[in-house]
Amino acid sequence: MNINIKDILTLDDDKEYIVVSKIYYDGKDYLYLVEVNNTDNLKFCCLAGDILTEITDKELNAKLLPLFFGKVKQILQEE
Repeated sequence: MNINIKDILTLDDDKEYIVVSKIYYDGKDYLYLVEVNNTDNLKFCCLAGDILTEITDKELNAKLLPLFFGKVKQILQEE
């Protein structure tokens, strides 16, 4: 599955999420998703093949957050 920043995904909860950031960390692809109709609802997910799994490990989320923001900053500087 090829997912890119700005793509919109419908998850198992039948809600649409936009891909805000995508990074490769520790051998895995991670996505930062925000619900289209409720920006307070965000998810960090791991993408393995065609399977998207929400990350609930707070330690891992704390490591991923600055990486996601760094990627967004890099993209904004390129535009």
